[in-house]
Amino acid sequence: LSIPMPSSSDPVYPNILGIQFLNKKDIQNARSLLERAHRKNPNSAKFAFDFCRVLFIAKDYQTVKQTAIPFLQHENRHEFLDILGRSCQALGEFEQAISYYKEYLSHYGTNLQVLNSIGECYYKVGNKEEALIAWERSLELNPEQERLKNLVQSIKEKR
Repeated sequence: LSIPMPSSSDPVYPNILGIQFLNKKDIQNARSLLERAHRKNPNSAKFAFDFCRVLFIAKDYQTVKQTAIPFLQHENRHEFLDILGRSCQALGEFEQAISYYKEYLSHYGTNLQVLNSIGECYYKVGNKEEALIAWERSLELNPEQERLKNLVQSIKEKR
């Protein structure tokens, strides 16, 4: 039995090694290898997403956006919405982050972390009513979020 394997120059190998380094939290080596895989095959959504993951951990949010935005035109677009939302939020681009988060929720359904992030973004742009809606929905799903309970109560008291 013979199983054909890709050639040794195939970008799948640096991608696999990069993921292993990422799992070991060796960000520098992971970034180098994942970037190499992405550069060798820039049309691969998997390689782009893996590269975005290490970029986000390295807090290189602008490069996350540059890498991920072209994939919003592909069928795998939904995979990139959360990381784009988090990157935009980290860059202070709250309206854009909200847009990505909402599309994420409409595709994947409810996600506590995304609901909380939407609430934070709305709060940062001064839309406390929408922030409350997102946070109250999150608390309906998981009422054990004490920090969020206190924040919601504080906002309601200031009305």
